[in-house]
Amino acid sequence: MEVAEQDSLCYFLNLENPEYKKRLNEHPENLYEIIGMRPNKNVGKHYIFIDEIQYLDNPSNFLKYIYDEYRGQTKLVVSGSSSFYIDRKFRDSLTGRKKVFNLYGLNFGEFLRFKEEKKLEKLVLSGAKINPLNEKSSNNSSPNI
Repeated sequence: MEVAEQDSLCYFLNLENPEYKKRLNEHPENLYEIIGMRPNKNVGKHYIFIDEIQYLDNPSNFLKYIYDEYRGQTKLVVSGSSSFYIDRKFRDSLTGRKKVFNLYGLNFGEFLRFKEEKKLEKLVLSGAKINPLNEKSSNNSSPNI
């Protein structure tokens, strides 16, 4: 688990961690043991980001429980990487408890922008010919990256 900033109420859990997955499958309340803090109206809202939600045995029940028990105190943002497993694992519609955002992949130029690879981004966006690493450039003026 990573905490965004010390004293913040923002957390990130990756359910590829088998211990987190095991604990959350045992009971949704274990979420607060993992992050080390129970909801408290005097402290503020918890924002918890959970990746690979489809790894839980029953992600629908987990999400419904946290939403119903801690509405206004905990905001969950969940993601998963396999729509096939997400469709199969979510038995309930979660009506009124969810907002769905479709995230699309980045093209190569966008990827370079996020990675702050300014020189390479400039070359790609300018239309410069980029040769594969195993090819030698036949023209000295085109970059060989």
